[in-house]
Amino acid sequence: MPIRVDAVDKRILIFMSALRTPLEKKDMHRMVYEMQSRGVRFGFEFIGKPPFSEELQRRVDRLVKKGYLQEVLLVKPEYFKLYSTYYLITERGEKIAKRMDVDKKDIKRIIDYVEGIKSKKTSQESGG
Repeated sequence: MPIRVDAVDKRILIFMSALRTPLEKKDMHRMVYEMQSRGVRFGFEFIGKPPFSEELQRRVDRLVKKGYLQEVLLVKPEYFKLYSTYYLITERGEKIAKRMDVDKKDIKRIIDYVEGIKSKKTSQESGG
């Protein structure tokens, strides 16, 4: 039985599609928290610093289980933590994300947020 993907799941997939890079679990929680604070309607409750949401993690785990996201372990250069969990969007997830059938304001906020991250990263890499 196929998973029913609701608007919140679609927002997560649109975000991951726009990012186009592996995203560490803690960074995903932080970024979704930041987007939610900027008006994207995820509806998660976050606790702690760095922010963490059990509901977001349950949804991500379900999207992985159903093949919309892929969970990968990448080697970390830190002595006390050898591996870290990252997520990637799959082709199946891309198909859902490309439909972009959620609120256009949320899509714009997500895309603007991701472009801001990418431009900040580019300027840091170029020494600016």
